[in-house]
Amino acid sequence: EIAENFGRHIAEIIHAPDFRTGVKGATLEYDQAQRAKSYQHSPAIYVGAHLGSWELGPLAFERLGQQLTVVYSQDKNSATEKAMRALRRKIGGRYLAKSDGAKPIIDTLSQGKSVAFLVDQRVDSGLEVDFFGRRSVMTRFPARMAIKFACPIIPFEVIRTAPGHLRVVLLDPIMPFDHQGEKSEMELTQRMAHSIQASIERNRNTWFCHTRRWKDREIKTTSAERGIRLASLVRPADDPAVRAAEASEGPRSATSK
Repeated sequence: EIAENFGRHIAEIIHAPDFRTGVKGATLEYDQAQRAKSYQHSPAIYVGAHLGSWELGPLAFERLGQQLTVVYSQDKNSATEKAMRALRRKIGGRYLAKSDGAKPIIDTLSQGKSVAFLVDQRVDSGLEVDFFGRRSVMTRFPARMAIKFACPIIPFEVIRTAPGHLRVVLLDPIMPFDHQGEKSEMELTQRMAHSIQASIERNRNTWFCHTRRWKDREIKTTSAERGIRLASLVRPADDPAVRAAEASEGPRSATSK
């Protein structure tokens, strides 16, 4: 199902102009569209996951009268990156590479324009939050910008209801706190993580997770710059899967690892 979704997603990117004009049976419908329209003249931070037809997000918001600036990670393969740039030109919107740094994003928000992030993939630094019941690092940048500019974080989904038919869902906004600091960033990031988790749970057969999201390895937190190890692969002792595996292995010696 995930592979099928990805194939349809690529086809939809190629036919992005059809979604813009509503021809050849390509349709876009909206849930809570008024939320996007209410932020046409003030900044908002949209966050989502690699769900459904995520690349068509800028086109969907364009039809609501709002141009999005999308912050994305460049592909390490230069040929793939070049091909994606060509496809994104069909979609519209403005794209900023993460490698360009924070200043272009800050400038965009300062001008009263909105930005969008996909925050479901693994990152090397950020804040450690609960994500699907496991400790996982998620970017803190949306929360930091929301606090700085006193603007909402709005989770969104671009899901397929039928071949060639997409539905854009704007979820409940996550409002920043009046106070600043790491505690506020942590609380906002955790709420964002739970909202993204709920989106994935509702649309799990279309989630394109192409990295080991909970890879057990050394990482660094941006706050303390200290090495930590995620306990992401540790299962509870009462997990039925663990008990079944231990039973199949038989008794273990005292020197077993």
